[in-house]
Amino acid sequence: MEYGHPVIQALFTAGISFCLGWYLCKKSASAKSVSKICQSVTGDLKLVLVVRNDLGMSKGKVAAQCSHATLGCYRNALEDCPQIVSAWELCGEKKIALKAPDYETLNKLQNAAGNAGLPHCLIHDAGHTQVPSGSATVLGIGPVSLTKLLENSNCIKHSKLVKGVCAFPSVQYTPVFTL
Repeated sequence: MEYGHPVIQALFTAGISFCLGWYLCKKSASAKSVSKICQSVTGDLKLVLVVRNDLGMSKGKVAAQCSHATLGCYRNALEDCPQIVSAWELCGEKKIALKAPDYETLNKLQNAAGNAGLPHCLIHDAGHTQVPSGSATVLGIGPVSLTKLLENSNCIKHSKLVKGVCAFPSVQYTPVFTL
């Protein structure tokens, strides 16, 4: 069976490739549509990571625990609010890392996030290295619009706005670690 002249085959293949590429390009988000999505969200979408400071974890341990919290929040949010996750991804996947002085603070924040219906994840360590087994190490909240977080009556009692980002009364507003 003959399939035609090789030049015709090449032109046909190039034409199909061009049409497919053009169609897929039209389906992907343009810079303008990404900007519109980011602007349509009330406030700046961020994932808040609150690290328990009284455990004395090393920088590497903190990084690992924050990674666990990020993945946990991502999975929870992907199930509960996939549109917010998509907008967060398109807008740069911003994160904030804060310090909490103790377990009680983490627990209050977790309860506030749960009462507000926000995606969150409290990480408990396995206890193989630096901290006792079952210790709550990091609480992740979000991704969420910080404006929404502050406007929510259940969460506003535990939070305030400082320099455009979410801070909590007993949470130190300093970087988790400096480079």
